[in-house]
Amino acid sequence: MKTTMKIFAALALTVATVLAATNASAQNATDPTADILTEDNFPGRGFRNFLKRQTASKKTGWDTNGDGKLSAAEAAAITEIDVSSKFIANLTGIEHFTGLTWLDCSQNTLTTLDVSKNTALTALNCAHNVLTTLDVSNNTELTTLWCNANDLTTLDVSNNTAMTHLRCRINSLTTLDVSGCTALTALDCGDNQLTSLDVSKNTALTILECNVNSLTTLDVTGCTALTELRCNYNQLTTLDVSNNTALALLHFHTNPGNDAREFPVKVWPSFGTPPKTFSTAEWEYVGKTITPVYSE
Repeated sequence: MKTTMKIFAALALTVATVLAATNASAQNATDPTADILTEDNFPGRGFRNFLKRQTASKKTGWDTNGDGKLSAAEAAAITEIDVSSKFIANLTGIEHFTGLTWLDCSQNTLTTLDVSKNTALTALNCAHNVLTTLDVSNNTELTTLWCNANDLTTLDVSNNTAMTHLRCRINSLTTLDVSGCTALTALDCGDNQLTSLDVSKNTALTILECNVNSLTTLDVTGCTALTELRCNYNQLTTLDVSNNTALALLHFHTNPGNDAREFPVKVWPSFGTPPKTFSTAEWEYVGKTITPVYSE
């Protein structure tokens, strides 16, 4: 009998606890002034504590009514969050900041990141984490995305037509389709596993870095605004920059070149002598000395 009574008492306590939590959540949901910085909304202690410190700071201006809490309305009015290098492993709750336009969560230990509700984002820096996936399909306002130094194997930017700057270097990407990003001016996709790269639709490109991949060809003839091109450490045998008359920097060393142990570079008629910012020195490739040769 005593055992049965103890079981019923324990059940009653559990039910009471659940009801209390439910009532608290319901109250928070209906009370526009309720503090959203709860463990339920922000289970990651590091992120939650960071937000509490920011809310308490008069410099941020987050706590507009000075009640020491962060309401849903106050959270929605915040446009910038810099939580970089804070040893944060969980960014759950970021969805409450629906007005966010700029988010820097770089150099943490994030394994997941959900920004599907942050549709106003124009700049996202999630570099130097341990992300294996990243979904930015809902972030159609993005102009800048830095997701370099993660563990990404795929990256879909087909919906990000406003993108002007994309840095996705140091991942494990085998393909990258930027054909829809026609506003792109700077692309850094180096240190991946790309075997091809189509930039024919990216005519606004001024900077292209695709070092340390496995590219066998690279067509930049349509990128007439290009000022910097780095394509070192690939599988290129030749390079045509005859249409890229705005080039101020060109690096292409440590590519295999052709059977004549040369790396032919086609240039424009008035090119003249290669400047110091262009690759001119010979390099060793699989025991062979490769010589760059510029010609029209």
